[in-house]
Amino acid sequence: MDYGLTLAAILATQGEAVTVTVGSTPHPLTVAFLAPHVGANFAGVPVNRPEPQVLANAAAWVATGAAPGDTLERGAAVYTIVSSAVPDDSGAALVTLRKYA
Repeated sequence: MDYGLTLAAILATQGEAVTVTVGSTPHPLTVAFLAPHVGANFAGVPVNRPEPQVLANAAAWVATGAAPGDTLERGAAVYTIVSSAVPDDSGAALVTLRKYA
């Protein structure tokens, strides 16, 4: 199975335009936003993700040069990138963010 096609479908249907800013250089990117959730459980096991995450094309993310401490803008909200991209076999990268009040 070509999981790259699955990633492309996710980004085509659930993706949204964001701006990743590295230093003072903005980079437009399409990502799927994963909202934080707490208090969920799966078969009695707590499943919490208190920080928002984004799913992106790994090559596109790496091309931005983004690293922890850089920012991602989603509409009027600005998030700090707190993790390096975690790639998988499909060409996707998962990145954890934090929104400061």
